[in-house]
Amino acid sequence: MFVNGILVLAVLLAAAANPRVPGEFLVLSPRSLGFPSAFGIVATADGIVVAANAADSVAIGRSTDPRFADKLYQAGALLVWKAPGFASCIAGSR
Repeated sequence: MFVNGILVLAVLLAAAANPRVPGEFLVLSPRSLGFPSAFGIVATADGIVVAANAADSVAIGRSTDPRFADKLYQAGALLVWKAPGFASCIAGSR
């Protein structure tokens, strides 16, 4: 129960810090928990996929739309972070 509370708090904090700027964002969408594909989330939000892991649960998407992060959440992402520095992490997990 404690772990679930921490997870919910983390999701709420991440959503509250949702940046309203264009750019690259890391999308977390764990398919094993029933979330949609990270690749599909970026496409639905009208972004371009820059990188994705083999399990399709993490992707980096790019857009010039300042509301791109909001669109990623609306498309079903669990968490969205500004992506500088994450591309090498995804490339290394393949």
